[in-house]
Amino acid sequence: MVRLGLLVVLVGSLALVAMTASAGGDDLRKKDKEPTGKLAGVWKVVSVERNGKELSDEAVKQTKWIATETTFTANLPGEGPGEFAYKLGGTDKRGTIDIEVLRAGREGGPRKRVYLGIYSLEGDSLMLCYAPTDKDRPADFSTKAGSGETAFVLRRDKK
Repeated sequence: MVRLGLLVVLVGSLALVAMTASAGGDDLRKKDKEPTGKLAGVWKVVSVERNGKELSDEAVKQTKWIATETTFTANLPGEGPGEFAYKLGGTDKRGTIDIEVLRAGREGGPRKRVYLGIYSLEGDSLMLCYAPTDKDRPADFSTKAGSGETAFVLRRDKK
């Protein structure tokens, strides 16, 4: 009789642990998709500069970036639609950003690329400048002819 009681308690405990672990896993998946973190949300492109020249393409300026805590989707000039993972370093308002291409719209490009960049976040304004994979991290938010660097100014879309 005691053995049966212990078996019931053991099975009940395992069921409770399984339910708790399952609920935690659901929360982690949900967290990954929810817009959290300091860059999370929807961003509209205000301006883009590449190789020292401003890109005035209206389609680019109408592009929206949708960011979660660790990823963003965007339609970048020359890249097409894509999904990117990012990692921030530095302070709350200014620091480094490493951007990894997870999925790119452009066919034929290298599958895994990591761009090194810098960012500055002040309120609802985000500046971002990154270099091609074979170059050093940019030192400032302006690009130079032939550098391959790209700089964005984005504004948080509050809609």
